Amino acid sequence: MGKFLSKIRQSLSADRFPFDDLPEVCKMHVFSYLDVSDRVSVSRVSREWNQLVRCPSLWANVDVTEAVRESNRHRRTRQISERESELRSRTLKYLSYVCTIDPLVRRLVLVGDIVDSEFHEKIQQFASDSKLAELREVVMDWTRSTTSSVVKEETVSKDNAAVSALPEDDSYRRRQRQRLFTRFFECLARSAPHLKSLSMPFDWSSKSIESLVSLSQLESLVLGRYCDLQTVDSETFERILSSLPGLRNLSMEVWTACANGGLTFYRLQSDSLETLDLSRCRGLALSEVRLPRMTRLSVSRQPWSGPLAVLTRPGGLATPPCLHRILARGAPSLVELNGHQLQTGWQSDSYDELERVLESICPCDLHWSCSGAAAADAFCI
Repeated sequence: MGKFLSKIRQSLSADRFPFDDLPEVCKMHVFSYLDVSDRVSVSRVSREWNQLVRCPSLWANVDVTEAVRESNRHRRTRQISERESELRSRTLKYLSYVCTIDPLVRRLVLVGDIVDSEFHEKIQQFASDSKLAELREVVMDWTRSTTSSVVKEETVSKDNAAVSALPEDDSYRRRQRQRLFTRFFECLARSAPHLKSLSMPFDWSSKSIESLVSLSQLESLVLGRYCDLQTVDSETFERILSSLPGLRNLSMEVWTACANGGLTFYRLQSDSLETLDLSRCRGLALSEVRLPRMTRLSVSRQPWSGPLAVLTRPGGLATPPCLHRILARGAPSLVELNGHQLQTGWQSDSYDELERVLESICPCDLHWSCSGAAAADAFCI
């Protein structure tokens, strides 16, 4: 240590910073603050720096969107076709480079159309060969290209919510994309059993559901919509919640198919769930909840076209239950409903402001008929 301090004093007296004299652990700590492009530049300085930059511990955060981000100058001067070609090439090169490092990944952000054979090959290799036992967070949009996400980033919300597939995709391409995703997600769930946070479009296939419920340590889950209509029964929701005992935050966008139009009702039960967001769902409503720890709920009333109806059995219709009564019984810890801070005693005594919130989201006869937008909502596509 004395010799090391002596070298530093001599270097400082010579008006230069003694970076080369620092221990490797200090150099790698400095390199950890660099973004991807700066690390690439650093790796070209010397053989020693190249080896240091390739240390797996420096690549705990693998983020494709940051790796291929463009400068403002390139956005203004390049045509979209040129940007598409270059961004795709940079994405594949980045994934190839990361695979050669064999990183200790803790956070993974992937954006790309999984139908792209080269992209699928790279991420499949990454999930199979990389050390993902320490992976804790995954944000993945497998339905669109990296180019789309970067080119349109000025208009896309930055809330980690997954997005749906492109509307111009034909049915064959959608099915092919779904098959490839199912295979990749199965591999990812097997390689990263300790995942804590997951955000992505979800196809609700039986194999994907099996992979999802195997991630028993999930605490935060965002499931976006993949296709327009998805057949999801109440038992599937119950199974997912029962298989994830530590889940605290859940956000879903599901457009359920209802043969007679209207709403299909679901039961939700979880001892751990604290926040629930169903505001982007269509055709989905709550019939019963047992969520003792839930403090925040976002929900909407978005039925399919046609009369408001609850399908209870083939050919049978029932009167929708009141959401206020459902929440008062099954969510005693609720403090916020659609951004509204609930007053003390809301479970037993409603009040004007709460009634106005319920009129916009509750499908019961009383609140539905009081809503001035009932007729417009009923025929909303």
